[in-house]
Amino acid sequence: MNIETDGSLRSTEKIPLINVRDLRGDDQNRKLEIAEEIGQAARDFGFFRICDHGIDLDLIEATYEAGRRFFAQLDAQKLDYYIGKSSNHRGYVPFTEKGDYADEVNRSYEAFDLGLDLPADDPDYLAGNRLLGPNVWPDVPGFQETVSQY
Repeated sequence: MNIETDGSLRSTEKIPLINVRDLRGDDQNRKLEIAEEIGQAARDFGFFRICDHGIDLDLIEATYEAGRRFFAQLDAQKLDYYIGKSSNHRGYVPFTEKGDYADEVNRSYEAFDLGLDLPADDPDYLAGNRLLGPNVWPDVPGFQETVSQY
């Protein structure tokens, strides 16, 4: 990967593709090898693709459709689930939201952040761990069920 004079990235490599099939097996050494591949791709490239994950294609498509239904709403509706209202960094991130990273000035996407959906009485959440706890779920028919299953 090369950095241009204007600070943008120009990739000279393909996005890493990691086969994760053996994560479901019993070979601990192979699992560690896959974990290292993931770590290396994250450190060197910033992200990666996976294959042989075992997720049904129909569920993947249904999850994309649930996302399309959420993001098709008016901004005012999406802002009901604004991440800034969440105590544990969950919810809608609008186009205008900029993070603490230098490249965020070029950010041109919106997102919906989720994580492991723990109950509101989870001890780590109650202790103030800002990245654990319950998800914020939008009132979009089928969204929570589909995304949770995914």
